[in-house]
Amino acid sequence: MTISYSDWQSYAWKNELRVQLDRVLVHCGEIINNKVAGDHNPLDMLERALALAAFSIRRLIEKRLVTDLFASRKLRVRTFSVVGNNLFRTPFLRESGGDLYNNYQLKEPAFVEMKPKWIGDEIIHSSQLMTIYGDAGIADGLLIASDHRMKKRILHFPLAEFADFANAALSDLVGIATDQRIDDGTVTAIRS
Repeated sequence: MTISYSDWQSYAWKNELRVQLDRVLVHCGEIINNKVAGDHNPLDMLERALALAAFSIRRLIEKRLVTDLFASRKLRVRTFSVVGNNLFRTPFLRESGGDLYNNYQLKEPAFVEMKPKWIGDEIIHSSQLMTIYGDAGIADGLLIASDHRMKKRILHFPLAEFADFANAALSDLVGIATDQRIDDGTVTAIRS
């Protein structure tokens, strides 16, 4: 029997992230400019690209292919809280959004601190995934709420901020990597 394995490599996931970031920006542009290149629904294509980009970032973190600094830093993410009247309307399961104006306080943004992995998790587990554009008070971008938090808040990523987030993962380079197995079987790792 032959068993093959190798060290995890960042280039495969970074290549995928680069491709998916480009697709996210293209499909958002199609939605915002109402110019679809082809017979596809850009929202469907956007969902796929976002999920794959988020998974790529999460994989880079989980397999220790980015620095500990990148993985542990917290990013300031704009949110809109649920309206406090207990009348939250859960979207239909077949829809990527719904009742946005009734469910969230769009005139009162707040901010949360989130690690990159948490952002990836939120995107991967999104129950609501929408684009918003043409509003004088809210920058064109993405609205994302996970299964776990949609009854509390929705995240807002202006396109430039999402691109900055993905590009930070792409440009993060591990210079020194150390792994250690402790006597009790625990494995520790440092990436800087």
